[in-house]
Amino acid sequence: MIINKESELRRYVSRLEKQISGINRELLKVSIPLALEAKCKIVVRNPETNQNTYNFLSEDCVEKILVLYGDTENGVITNLDDLFKEFLPEHHPKYKEIARRDSMLDELCYVLDEKNRADILKGYTPRF
Repeated sequence: MIINKESELRRYVSRLEKQISGINRELLKVSIPLALEAKCKIVVRNPETNQNTYNFLSEDCVEKILVLYGDTENGVITNLDDLFKEFLPEHHPKYKEIARRDSMLDELCYVLDEKNRADILKGYTPRF
């Protein structure tokens, strides 16, 4: 498939966003329990108000606090990399999904950058 129309680009962006969200959900299912096992308190904070919106707390004594920042415009946590890279061990079967997610995020940033729009619409082969 080659993108050369605005509508095709929008569909591709939408598909990428859905795939990234799916990967995020899968990685969260694994990494939050691992973080709680490591006695970490996870706080999701609104960066505009500095109010905590979610708390995940292990039953044991807290040895570490990880603050994640929720983007209030679209509800996306902006620094999930900190959680995934800190608590998902390299030997875990889902670890390779971090690299896939990173590549997809790079691709999404590229296609959303207005500086690239004209070149993309001349004919772009999507990476995913």
